[in-house]
Amino acid sequence: MKEENKTKNTKTEVKKEHTPKKDKRIEEIEKLKQEVAEEKDKRMRIQAEMMNIKKRSDDTLAMYRKYANEDILKSLLPIIDNFERALSMENDENREFLKGFAMIYTNILNILEANEVKEIVSLNETFDPEVHQAVRSLLKKMNIEVIEMKNNKDNSIFCGTLHYESKALDDTHLSHYPKDVQEKYMQEYVQQFDNKKIICVCNRCLKGILLGKGNGVHLLEMLFNKK
Repeated sequence: MKEENKTKNTKTEVKKEHTPKKDKRIEEIEKLKQEVAEEKDKRMRIQAEMMNIKKRSDDTLAMYRKYANEDILKSLLPIIDNFERALSMENDENREFLKGFAMIYTNILNILEANEVKEIVSLNETFDPEVHQAVRSLLKKMNIEVIEMKNNKDNSIFCGTLHYESKALDDTHLSHYPKDVQEKYMQEYVQQFDNKKIICVCNRCLKGILLGKGNGVHLLEMLFNKK
């Protein structure tokens, strides 16, 4: 009996000797699992950051490509105004002569359209909140106080020298009048603003404001910090 008990005790002691090693291996395995999980998380974070960097780079490149020709295209706008002014004076005597002007004018418009520059038709059009209210929201986000004019939206009477309603004028197309007359009525219009900054989204409106010596600025110039 003593020999048997001794054997059992020996076996028990052997089991006790192996138990700490097994627990240590389990701890090492759990530690390795944790390290693998942490490395996987780090790799996923790095991949996500790389994707964000790529997206930001793509967005920056796309914006650069979109606005790379901005100054060149803007310089064409006064030329278009001059062509429109010339074409508006068509009569029987100069019709043939102006055909060449009309062809060049059309070519310039096609160039602008190919560069995604299109005219926003607003004269005599119903106020479109999706377009015009968006501009107001944008200005407010830029911390600019928006003061509405008396004659605005559907009641607008002004689009620079292209359109100006005045009881003293028979023709609302102010560009049909001599330059001194245009300046006179643009100054008349600008007086109501008391030298406050006038933000324009229309190139013709801006030209009219500046002709009247008003404190006008185009929205794009503010967005790109050019003034």
